[in-house]
Amino acid sequence: MIGISWSGFNGLQVAYRRPEGLRAVVTICSTADRYADDIHYKGGCLLNENLGWSATMFSYSSRPPDPVLVGDAWRDIWLERLENNPLLAVDWLGHQRRDAYWAHGSICEDFGRIEAAVLAVGGWNDAYTNAVPAMLANLTAPSRGLIGPWLHKYPHFAVPGPAIGFLQECLRW
Repeated sequence: MIGISWSGFNGLQVAYRRPEGLRAVVTICSTADRYADDIHYKGGCLLNENLGWSATMFSYSSRPPDPVLVGDAWRDIWLERLENNPLLAVDWLGHQRRDAYWAHGSICEDFGRIEAAVLAVGGWNDAYTNAVPAMLANLTAPSRGLIGPWLHKYPHFAVPGPAIGFLQECLRW
């Protein structure tokens, strides 16, 4: 599996569940700890990104479906979506301390559960700078880290440069 940001979290979370056949994960700009090393809280302090990302997700998930893809039922689907669209900040603010809510999906709860090889990739200009060293220090599965000057993007087109042959690096891994 390969993914950046939330898809990178997902690759780690799937590896935590140990599905048969999963041999390797490439996780880019992600985290091992959804509570203390994500957009929510750092050192117990509420981060502004908690509210900003919640608003962004609310606006993304409020968009209507494409009638070309779902047909004439698009309006009913959209209204149902609007009726059930959560404001994530409400949940996040309801869990201001580390608890089961944050433990779910945080591989730091038991790094040893991950058996798949992990290539952890990050950038010094990304908010997730702690994740790569934390994974390398704690994973018992084969792991490798790659950190560059990049921001929250794939390293083959992230800024500032230099860009690298990231896809080739993934194949080597």
